[in-house]
Order: sequence, then C-alpha cells, then structure tokens
Amino acid sequence: MNETPGEPSETVETNPFEQALQSIGTQITDILEATSDGALVLNETGIVYANQAASELWGIPLRELQARGFDWTSLLRATARTRARQVLRAALAGTLPKRTATFAAVTRHLGERYFSASLTPVSGADPMLLAVLYDISGRATSGNEWKRRARLLEEIGRANQMVLSQDLPLSQIRASMEILRQATHANRVCIQVTDGPALESGAETVQVCVGPAADEAQLAVPPRWRTMLSGGLPVQAVTAELPTEERQSLEAQSIQALLALPLVAGEVCRGLIRFDRMSTDVLWSEETIVVLQTGARAWGNALALAELQSALKASEERYRRLVEASPDFIYRMSLPDGRYEYASPAVLAMTGYTAEQFQATPKLILEIIHPGWWNYFETQWVALLEGDMPPTYEYAIIHGKTGETRWLCQRNVLLKNDGGAPMAIEGIVTDITARKRAEMALHAQESMLQNVFRAAPVGIGVVSDRTILQVNDRISELTGYSSQELIGQNARMLYPTEADYNFVGDTKYAQINQQGTGTVETRWRKKDGTIIDILLVSAPLEATDLSAGVTFTAVDITDRKRAEDQMRASLQQRELFLKEVHHSVKSNLAVINSLLELQAMQIDDPRAAELLQKSRDRLYAMVHVHEQLHSSSNVTQVNMEDYINVLVSELATSRVSSVATTVSASGSHLGIEQATLCGLILNELVSNALDHAFPEDRAPDPAPQVTVKLRERDDATELVVEDNGVGMPADIARNHQAALGLDIVMMLAKQLEGQLYVETTQGTRVEVSFPRANKMHGIGSVHRAHTE
Repeated sequence: MNETPGEPSETVETNPFEQALQSIGTQITDILEATSDGALVLNETGIVYANQAASELWGIPLRELQARGFDWTSLLRATARTRARQVLRAALAGTLPKRTATFAAVTRHLGERYFSASLTPVSGADPMLLAVLYDISGRATSGNEWKRRARLLEEIGRANQMVLSQDLPLSQIRASMEILRQATHANRVCIQVTDGPALESGAETVQVCVGPAADEAQLAVPPRWRTMLSGGLPVQAVTAELPTEERQSLEAQSIQALLALPLVAGEVCRGLIRFDRMSTDVLWSEETIVVLQTGARAWGNALALAELQSALKASEERYRRLVEASPDFIYRMSLPDGRYEYASPAVLAMTGYTAEQFQATPKLILEIIHPGWWNYFETQWVALLEGDMPPTYEYAIIHGKTGETRWLCQRNVLLKNDGGAPMAIEGIVTDITARKRAEMALHAQESMLQNVFRAAPVGIGVVSDRTILQVNDRISELTGYSSQELIGQNARMLYPTEADYNFVGDTKYAQINQQGTGTVETRWRKKDGTIIDILLVSAPLEATDLSAGVTFTAVDITDRKRAEDQMRASLQQRELFLKEVHHSVKSNLAVINSLLELQAMQIDDPRAAELLQKSRDRLYAMVHVHEQLHSSSNVTQVNMEDYINVLVSELATSRVSSVATTVSASGSHLGIEQATLCGLILNELVSNALDHAFPEDRAPDPAPQVTVKLRERDDATELVVEDNGVGMPADIARNHQAALGLDIVMMLAKQLEGQLYVETTQGTRVEVSFPRANKMHGIGSVHRAHTE
C-alpha cells in the first residue's frame, strides 16, 4: 500500500511473508485465509505467502512453506519444474497468454495429485503472482471434459483478473461478466449486491447484468434462497419444479432455469451472481458449478477488496482534507539529508514559503530561523542525527514575506530504522505568535506593576481571607513591621481592637460585593503601639472570586484627620459666633423698631404715622432674616419658604383686611444678602397691594387675592408678586419715579443685579428676575407692560 504523505510510519526489516502482507493488504490476506482453496503468493525467489488450505493440499506445514529458501518447484514433478519457472516469469512479466495452468504435484500425504491454478498478478512495489489452487485429481478422467473445464477455468481466470484490478470501471465489470456468460452458455448473467450488511437481512439490492432484457432482470430473492446462499450453498433451480411463490417472478422474465452462487465478502454473504437460461436443454453439471464457485469466490473477494479500497480511499481523502484544512503545518522530513517528503499548505501563511518550495529545498527551515536561535538549532541538529530529539520545542523565525518575527511550537515524532539510526521526522508546527506576544505583554505589565508596587508612595498589599500575602515597603514604613513579619499573618495584628477589625471586614466586603471596590477609614496600631488613622481602598484580583485575593492601598491620614478635627472645631466656633452676630443684629433692629413705635405714638399726623409704619415694616423684613439665621442650623442660607410665609403673614395681620394671601416658595434657599433684598422687595410690593389694590368702594368679586411666588429658572431666581385688584393708576404706570414704593423696588432690583417687570393688564403683576449669588453681574433694567 502507498504511504500517505504526512502520516506517521516506521520502516522495520520484514521477512518475505510480511512484505507480501504489506503489498497485498492485510484485508485481502484475511479473505484468502478464509477460503477453502489453496492460495500462494510467489515472486522470482520463492513462496512469500501461503494460506492454510495450501498447506493442507500438499500435507506440508505452513511454517515450512513460508520459510526462507523453500524451493516451491520441489513440489512438482522433476520434468515440470523448468516449465513451471518459465510460466512464473511470464506471469510476473505480464506476457503469459493464459490465466490458468494445470500441473501435477507430489504431496507428502496423498502422493501424486493433479492441480489447476488460477493465476493473477498482484500490483505492488515488487512483481508477485497470486495462484489459487484447485485439486482436480478426481475429475481428470475424460480428456474432453478436462479440456472443457480447463477452458472454463481459463475464462474464469480472465474474468477474475479483470475483477481484481483496482479502480474497476463499470464497462470492465460488464466485460468480465460477458466472458462468464459465454463460457457458461447462459442467456444472462447478473450480479445482485445488497444495499445493507448481509443478503439474509432482506435489504434492497443493486445489480449489474449482461444479456437480454438486462434492465429488467432484478429478482426478489426468496427467503429460502437467502438462507442457502448465506450458508455458502449454491441455488440451482428449474422454474417448472419450484413452488408457486418462487416460480412467479422467474416466469415473468421467461427464465426456465437458474443458477445462483453466493458472493461472500470476508465472512458475510453480500449478494449473489446469477446465471439465467431461457430453456432447460442444457443445465449445469456439478463439476461446472464447482468451477463457477471458484469464480464466485474471486468475485466476492473482489467485492470485499473494492469496499476496502473505497473505505481506504475515503479515509485517505478525509485525512487529506483534515491535513490540508488544518492551520498547523504538518510535515515529514527524511534524515540525514533534511529533505521534506511532505509539507502541508498551511506552511505558506506561517513562513511565507510554499509547500513546493519546502520540498524542493532541503533544510529550508534553517534559512528562516531567527538569528537568536541559530546556535540552538545547530545544537539540536547534531543531537537529532545522534537519535536524540525533544518531543516539543519552541523557536522563532523570520517570515519570508513580511519580515516579522513569528513564534512556532513544534511537536515531533522521530522515526528510526532497525539499527536505531534516525530516518525521518514527522511533526506538527503551530503558530504561537499571538500567545507569545500576549505572554511578553503580560510579563512587561507584571514588571511594570512590580515597579509600581515597589515605588508607590502609598502602602500596597494583597490579602486572601484577610491573611496578608504581599506588602510593599511603604506598608512596612507605616506599621513599623518588616515584610517578613507581616506576610502570612492575619490582618488582625494591625488593628487596635476587635471592633475595628470586624468593622473593616464587614464594611469593605459589603462594598466590594455591591460596587466592586471598598473604601473605609479605620485605625491601625503600629509595632511601637502608636495608633494612626488609615484610609483603606480595596478591590478583588478577580471580580467573581474573592478567594483569589484582594489588593488594597493604605494611606496614613492621621494628619488630615487632626486638621479636619481642628477645622470642624473652628467651624463650630464660627457658627456660634455668627449666631451671636445675627442675634445681636436682630436685637439692635428690634430696639430701633421699638423706638419707631414709640415715636409713632407721639405723632398725630396720619400721613407721618403711615410713613413710620412702612419704615417699621421694612425694618421687620431685615429683622426676620437675622431671626431665621439665628434659629437655623445653617447660618449662611435662609429658608425662603418659611421666611416669606412669616413676612407675608405679619404684613397681612398688621392691616385689618379680608385679602387672602398665598405663598409658593418650596425648597428655595438664598444667602443673607439676597434674602434681605428679597424681603425688602416683598415688603414694598405686598404692602402696596394690601393698601391700594383693593379700595373699599370696589366690588368684592372676585375675592381679593395676593399671591407670592419664588422659583428657580435655570441660573436665575424669579420673585413674583401679583394681585387681582384694581391695578396701578395709569399716571404711575407711565412714570414709576412718582411712586416711592416702586422706586425702592427698582433700587433693590438693581442691587440684586436683576430685572424688574411690571404688568397691569389684570390687577398688578410685578416680577423681579435676578441671577443666583455666584452668577450676579451688571445692572438690571425696568420694563413695563400695561394696557391703556
């Protein structure tokens, strides 16, 4: 059998019998061993193979027949030996005109016997001849009968020769069947082969026929016939004598007589060869059936051989596809010349050279080895020729097209001859460039991380199950412990109390499970007993597996904590001071308010008393700001909702009025300056609305209403005061300088760097829009809109 490129093999010294097995295939040998006919494989030097049946025909032990130096012509009559050698040489050369030979032999147990041999050349590295022997001693009584059988046997030999050829085309199969049809005087010869494992299984059959009506000649094989054929028995039938169920299909094709012989492939009957006659004038004699059975056995052997060849071809094709589709370079190199007997196509992408270039250039791999690996390969080549080769190794090459460095991993099988000398290498080469680059990148990253780990100005460490696995020098500086004293110890040794230790564990791991990282402030106790404040930040090495370890950073925040404590104490003192300031301002303003109230009690002029009251209202607006800040926890921000509610309520209470007030300022907070200015604006606008928007002669419908709104708009704050009263007098609307209250509002709006809008369409609506404290810029203007 031919060797498949790339397939591992090993050559060992064999005897002629083993060489014959390698030449004709172990499968065919199994078939010949199973047959009852003697079989010999001969070459010019003698017998290279004999089956058990041949041993029994001559009465000579099989071991003796297959021994080296055994003279096979010693089995023949002395007068026939020269002729026998001539026949052998002609058969081996392919010049023998006949495919059969008859001869007389002297057996050790039966004396002189007559044999007929069917001769078939066997293809292979060395010419050989397959001879199938038949003992014809008991039938060699009639000269004419002998000649007839000889001719029939010769025709069967011709047919067998055609069948045993490899890659047998359908036309040649039909030609060999035609030979059998004429030799047996049959009207039609058909071969039916099951489409399943065995004829007895009843599977459908496929067929080839020669003779009349060949396309319609397939017969359903009756169960009784299947049983006989599966047992190796022939079926000879005269149609008229058959049972009705077996006769009908024969009569439908005008078959009067039939002979069916089993086709045995290996040990399984896979079908039959059928001889049909349309008359009964000539039937098959027992001797003829015996001779035809010999041919049928050859056809069965051919069937098995064809199936084996087909399976082998399919297997080789699958192997070839796998090898050629593989991204790995598969090769076979002969030694010591370094010639590539086979190279798979993947070598082109891997090296830049084609498989043909590798096969044409011995040791081509040495020309593309990376310079850094020359010495290694020279050493390996010397060791290789001495029979020493590692099963795998890695090396680098320079790609022949791109010039880039490629990393390869090679797995080898070193084949040696019988003397132990290396004769070939078979190997698989995988491109591991991507893996190598990843490994080098990882190594560089690890080196960088180690450098960062060592040089980091903060403490870095790794723990697993809170056992310290690794620390940098900064951790040792922070704690006073050396790395040897810390590594392998539980982190409990760093905490002053069990409560601190448990708090860090519970808090940190809860944060890691929820957020992926954990941050916690704690305390550590140094080796000398000093307590320091530490900020710990932790993250797992593997997000889904905390047991793999947790890395942490530790920063000494003792100084920061002290500064924070000092700052916190300072802020508390400042807040107390501001509260006292606000209280003092409120008290002073309250005294001024009381003085104004006493002054008002001594004035009889109503107009003067009204002006004093307005001044007191303005003063109260400022007093209430400081009162809010004094009572609030935030001494810099005024809760405007509370402030406006109290202010509007006080203004409404100070007047006997049925006007309803509504305040909307949810969530608004302003600084003291803006809150004070807003309070003064509100005082002027709400007071004017309460005093002038609803005269006594006005109809009470709709119900008097004053609404105050404070709302946030992008980067601005809007203060709106509106009423549903009689509106502002037309002359004031045209010249707002005439009204003191409106002048004050405009002045205050300018201080807020805001804009003033007045609308008198329905009642009066005044809007002051001003930027937030950190956005104030420029001077606001006043815009008026009214309906004449």
